[in-house]
Amino acid sequence: MTEHNVERGQMDRNLPLVRAESNTEIHPIFKVTARNRDSEPYSYERVIRAEDGLELKKTWIVVPSGMYGCPAGSDQDVFVAVLELVERRGGMPPDGRIETSYTELLRILGKRDTAQNRRAVRESLMRIHFTGIESRDSFYSRETDSFITDTFRIWDAKIAENKRKSDGRVFYLIEITFHDVFKRSFLAHYLKGLDTEFFWSLTSYLSKRLYRLVDQMRGHEREWREYLFELQRQIPIGPYNYASKIKEKLDPAHAELKKGGFLEEVCYDDDGVYYRVSEAFARRRAAFELSGSPEEFIAIERLLSEGLRGDVAR
Repeated sequence: MTEHNVERGQMDRNLPLVRAESNTEIHPIFKVTARNRDSEPYSYERVIRAEDGLELKKTWIVVPSGMYGCPAGSDQDVFVAVLELVERRGGMPPDGRIETSYTELLRILGKRDTAQNRRAVRESLMRIHFTGIESRDSFYSRETDSFITDTFRIWDAKIAENKRKSDGRVFYLIEITFHDVFKRSFLAHYLKGLDTEFFWSLTSYLSKRLYRLVDQMRGHEREWREYLFELQRQIPIGPYNYASKIKEKLDPAHAELKKGGFLEEVCYDDDGVYYRVSEAFARRRAAFELSGSPEEFIAIERLLSEGLRGDVAR
């Protein structure tokens, strides 16, 4: 058995898909490969074209910590673990603050509670804490009916050490407070469903990132196509100068996502890649995004297991 299977046990049973904020699924934050993993800022721009011909350019700039460096694949795992924790607590609190412990986070991560794993979790929490993001027209405000330009961090993390007088044992309390920009977007339901049971089953950080990205970018469809050089900026990987090199880096992740049942088809053309998501994955997420509560989601899931379409089950 893998470490995840040993530690997570029955945690995944009856857990609805985890709510994930759309901007952090779309835009690059975590450098999931070893190439160029330094403290230099990196950015991503994309243009949204409306049916009336208007264009909106969205810019996303990540400014890593000089001390901790840029967020990496292991930090992506801790980020998703915190999102799962929020889901298990009943959703984003109005004040955006949750308390947890190393033991709880490591259990979600499927890792043993050792000093080494605690240090790794602490570094991930602090690396995300110190990573700045400048967002230009990426977040939308319902209150003002406008797109927001702001600079923020995903969360502030505080780790308090408490020593008991009686026996000298040390307890750690982790307090995570989400930034107002992230919290407002979360509470406004700019969300998608993230299947963390599937996420934790993946072994490659790149596979995990690609799953999050493809599942977000496909919207309500089962297909998504993107130019390879655009895709490498959005993940991000590289930069590589040749499409053949990008394909070489993506192929193992594609194989893992096909083996896991998420991708039904992957095709390349001269300068792009086409993804087709399996019907089962698409149907499960559609049911989640229609549901209004964990109880309702579980009821819909049961109907889906009987063969009903998502809209009929809803």
